[in-house]
Amino acid sequence: MEKEGLVRCVQFLESENLVMKTIVTDRHTQINKWLKENQEPVGHRFDVWHLAKNSVPALKLNKVVSQKAFVRDVKKMSPSQQTYGVEVYHSIVNQFAPKMYAYSYTGIYCRLILAALHYNENSGRKHAKTSTGQLQYTVKFPKAKKEYVTELLTETLRLCENNVDEEHFDVPDPLSSRWEKPDKREAVALFRSRFNH
Repeated sequence: MEKEGLVRCVQFLESENLVMKTIVTDRHTQINKWLKENQEPVGHRFDVWHLAKNSVPALKLNKVVSQKAFVRDVKKMSPSQQTYGVEVYHSIVNQFAPKMYAYSYTGIYCRLILAALHYNENSGRKHAKTSTGQLQYTVKFPKAKKEYVTELLTETLRLCENNVDEEHFDVPDPLSSRWEKPDKREAVALFRSRFNH
Protein backbone atom coordinates (compact mmCIF):
# COMPACT_ATOMS: atom_id res chain seq x y z
CA MET A 1 0.00 0.00 0.00
CA GLU A 2 2.84 2.42 0.84
CA LYS A 3 4.61 1.63 -2.42
CA GLU A 4 1.39 2.07 -4.41
CA GLY A 5 0.87 5.48 -2.77
CA LEU A 6 4.42 6.53 -3.69
CA VAL A 7 4.00 5.30 -7.29
CA ARG A 8 0.80 7.33 -7.67
CA CYS A 9 2.43 10.44 -6.15
CA VAL A 10 5.44 10.16 -8.47
CA GLN A 11 3.15 9.68 -11.49
CA PHE A 12 1.16 12.75 -10.46
CA LEU A 13 4.31 14.87 -10.05
CA GLU A 14 5.59 13.70 -13.44
CA SER A 15 2.21 14.48 -15.07
CA GLU A 16 2.58 18.04 -13.70
CA ASN A 17 6.10 18.21 -15.22
CA LEU A 18 7.73 18.54 -11.80
CA VAL A 19 11.29 17.24 -11.61
CA MET A 20 12.37 15.44 -8.45
CA LYS A 21 16.02 15.69 -7.50
CA THR A 22 15.80 13.98 -4.12
CA ILE A 23 13.17 11.90 -2.32
CA VAL A 24 13.27 11.14 1.40
CA THR A 25 11.43 8.08 2.72
CA ASP A 26 11.50 5.58 5.53
CA ARG A 27 13.40 2.31 4.99
CA HIS A 28 10.51 0.42 3.37
CA THR A 29 12.18 -2.27 1.26
CA GLN A 30 9.59 -2.30 -1.56
CA ILE A 31 9.85 1.49 -1.91
CA ASN A 32 13.65 1.28 -1.89
CA LYS A 33 13.58 -1.37 -4.64
CA TRP A 34 11.00 0.48 -6.76
CA LEU A 35 12.93 3.77 -6.61
CA LYS A 36 16.16 2.01 -7.50
CA GLU A 37 14.55 0.31 -10.51
CA ASN A 38 12.32 3.15 -11.73
CA GLN A 39 13.73 6.47 -10.52
CA GLU A 40 17.50 5.99 -10.64
CA PRO A 41 18.39 9.63 -11.43
CA VAL A 42 16.47 10.74 -8.33
CA GLY A 43 18.56 10.84 -5.16
CA HIS A 44 16.94 8.52 -2.60
CA ARG A 45 17.63 9.33 1.05
CA PHE A 46 16.41 7.82 4.32
CA ASP A 47 14.84 9.89 7.05
CA VAL A 48 17.24 10.01 10.03
CA TRP A 49 14.48 9.33 12.57
CA HIS A 50 13.60 6.01 10.91
CA LEU A 51 17.20 4.88 11.29
CA ALA A 52 17.75 6.28 14.78
CA LYS A 53 14.56 4.86 16.29
CA ASN A 54 16.02 1.35 15.91
CA SER A 55 19.11 2.14 17.94
CA VAL A 56 17.69 3.68 21.12
CA PRO A 57 18.64 0.97 23.66
CA ALA A 58 22.26 1.72 24.54
CA LEU A 59 23.20 -1.91 25.19
CA LYS A 60 22.00 -2.96 21.75
CA LEU A 61 23.57 -0.03 19.93
CA ASN A 62 26.69 -1.89 18.83
CA LYS A 63 24.67 -4.81 17.52
CA VAL A 64 22.38 -2.51 15.56
CA VAL A 65 25.03 -0.28 14.00
CA SER A 66 27.10 -3.29 13.00
CA GLN A 67 24.39 -4.84 10.89
CA LYS A 68 25.09 -4.82 7.16
CA ALA A 69 21.69 -3.34 6.31
CA PHE A 70 22.17 -0.52 8.81
CA VAL A 71 25.69 0.30 7.60
CA ARG A 72 24.41 0.32 4.00
CA ASP A 73 21.42 2.52 4.91
CA VAL A 74 23.50 5.03 6.92
CA LYS A 75 25.29 5.88 3.67
CA LYS A 76 21.92 6.89 2.23
CA MET A 77 20.82 9.07 5.17
CA SER A 78 19.47 12.39 4.06
CA PRO A 79 21.83 15.22 5.01
CA SER A 80 19.10 17.86 4.97
CA GLN A 81 15.58 16.82 3.99
CA GLN A 82 13.54 14.82 6.47
CA THR A 83 10.04 13.32 6.56
CA TYR A 84 9.16 14.90 9.91
CA GLY A 85 6.59 17.26 8.38
CA VAL A 86 4.86 14.37 6.63
CA GLU A 87 4.82 12.36 9.86
CA VAL A 88 3.14 15.28 11.65
CA TYR A 89 0.65 15.66 8.81
CA HIS A 90 -0.21 11.94 8.97
CA SER A 91 -0.83 12.31 12.69
CA ILE A 92 -3.28 15.12 11.91
CA VAL A 93 -4.95 13.02 9.20
CA ASN A 94 -5.50 10.33 11.85
CA GLN A 95 -7.42 12.88 13.92
CA PHE A 96 -9.66 13.83 11.00
CA ALA A 97 -10.02 10.31 9.59
CA PRO A 98 -9.30 7.61 12.20
CA LYS A 99 -8.20 4.33 10.61
CA MET A 100 -10.80 2.37 12.56
CA TYR A 101 -13.58 3.78 10.34
CA ALA A 102 -14.30 3.32 6.65
CA TYR A 103 -15.16 6.36 4.56
CA SER A 104 -16.47 6.86 1.05
CA TYR A 105 -14.05 8.31 -1.48
CA THR A 106 -15.72 11.71 -1.16
CA GLY A 107 -15.73 11.47 2.64
CA ILE A 108 -12.02 10.68 2.90
CA TYR A 109 -11.19 13.26 0.23
CA CYS A 110 -12.96 16.01 2.21
CA ARG A 111 -11.35 14.92 5.48
CA LEU A 112 -7.90 14.95 3.87
CA ILE A 113 -8.50 18.47 2.57
CA LEU A 114 -9.55 19.63 6.05
CA ALA A 115 -6.47 17.99 7.57
CA ALA A 116 -4.24 19.70 4.99
CA LEU A 117 -5.88 23.08 5.66
CA HIS A 118 -5.41 22.62 9.41
CA TYR A 119 -1.77 21.56 8.95
CA ASN A 120 -0.96 24.43 6.57
CA GLU A 121 -2.59 26.96 8.89
CA ASN A 122 -0.66 25.81 11.96
CA SER A 123 2.64 24.30 10.77
CA GLY A 124 4.62 27.53 10.41
CA ARG A 125 3.51 29.19 13.63
CA LYS A 126 6.27 30.58 15.82
CA HIS A 127 6.42 29.80 19.51
CA ALA A 128 4.58 32.50 21.47
CA LYS A 129 6.63 34.58 23.93
CA THR A 130 5.75 36.50 27.04
CA SER A 131 6.26 40.27 27.27
CA THR A 132 9.69 39.57 28.76
CA GLY A 133 10.74 37.42 25.80
CA GLN A 134 10.41 34.03 27.52
CA LEU A 135 8.76 31.15 25.67
CA GLN A 136 5.11 30.98 26.66
CA TYR A 137 3.31 27.74 27.49
CA THR A 138 -0.35 27.04 28.10
CA VAL A 139 -1.81 23.83 29.50
CA LYS A 140 -4.70 22.68 27.32
CA PHE A 141 -6.70 19.53 26.92
CA PRO A 142 -6.09 17.59 23.71
CA LYS A 143 -8.23 18.87 20.86
CA ALA A 144 -9.81 15.43 20.44
CA LYS A 145 -11.27 15.67 23.95
CA LYS A 146 -12.84 19.00 23.04
CA GLU A 147 -14.36 17.34 19.97
CA TYR A 148 -12.42 19.82 17.85
CA VAL A 149 -12.47 17.66 14.75
CA THR A 150 -16.20 16.98 15.03
CA GLU A 151 -16.92 20.67 15.46
CA LEU A 152 -14.74 21.57 12.48
CA LEU A 153 -16.35 18.94 10.25
CA THR A 154 -19.85 20.01 11.32
CA GLU A 155 -19.09 23.67 10.60
CA THR A 156 -17.59 22.78 7.22
CA LEU A 157 -20.69 20.78 6.26
CA ARG A 158 -22.91 23.66 7.37
CA LEU A 159 -20.97 26.14 5.23
CA CYS A 160 -20.97 23.83 2.22
CA GLU A 161 -24.63 22.84 2.48
CA ASN A 162 -26.28 22.91 -0.96
CA ASN A 163 -22.94 23.86 -2.57
CA VAL A 164 -21.49 20.38 -3.06
CA ASP A 165 -21.80 18.86 -6.49
CA GLU A 166 -20.51 15.31 -6.21
CA GLU A 167 -20.53 14.89 -9.98
CA HIS A 168 -17.30 16.90 -10.06
CA PHE A 169 -15.48 14.21 -8.08
CA ASP A 170 -13.56 11.82 -10.29
CA VAL A 171 -13.89 8.75 -8.08
CA PRO A 172 -11.32 6.08 -9.01
CA ASP A 173 -12.03 2.36 -8.90
CA PRO A 174 -11.04 0.65 -5.63
CA LEU A 175 -7.61 -1.04 -5.64
CA SER A 176 -9.32 -4.41 -5.15
CA SER A 177 -11.12 -4.04 -8.50
CA ARG A 178 -7.89 -5.02 -10.28
CA TRP A 179 -8.05 -8.62 -9.12
CA GLU A 180 -10.60 -11.24 -9.94
CA LYS A 181 -12.38 -12.82 -7.02
CA PRO A 182 -11.32 -16.49 -6.73
CA ASP A 183 -13.80 -19.33 -6.77
CA LYS A 184 -14.81 -19.97 -3.15
CA ARG A 185 -14.38 -23.76 -3.34
CA GLU A 186 -10.89 -23.42 -4.82
CA ALA A 187 -9.91 -20.85 -2.20
CA VAL A 188 -11.12 -23.07 0.67
CA ALA A 189 -9.34 -26.12 -0.79
CA LEU A 190 -6.10 -24.14 -1.15
CA PHE A 191 -6.44 -22.81 2.41
CA ARG A 192 -7.06 -26.30 3.85
CA SER A 193 -4.19 -27.85 1.87
CA ARG A 194 -1.74 -25.57 3.71
CA PHE A 195 -2.57 -27.33 6.99
CA ASN A 196 -2.41 -30.90 5.66
CA HIS A 197 1.38 -30.93 5.15
